[in-house]
Amino acid sequence: MPEFEQQPGLLIVRLTDQRLDAVRAPAFKQALAANINDRPLRVLIDATDVDFIDSTGLGALVGLLKLMGEGGRVAVAGAKPAVRPGPPKAWRICWRTS
Repeated sequence: MPEFEQQPGLLIVRLTDQRLDAVRAPAFKQALAANINDRPLRVLIDATDVDFIDSTGLGALVGLLKLMGEGGRVAVAGAKPAVRPGPPKAWRICWRTS
């Protein structure tokens, strides 16, 4: 289950499981929906502990933008090279690597 930390205009989500996959993504999406109450403008996903994300997990992250509404921004930090999907240029908008 992810951990959530609210700051003014920012929600930090720490992924505590090693995998964000078809098994874990539904609970992750429910937890997000329950914690995005005031529609923060920014969400930072801390993926430091994650070793694997499948297409369902990636879909959950993209779905987060819909939950946030117009103008929302999502950044992913701490993602290991094996977790970051595709060529880095293609994911520059969604994935922060430094």
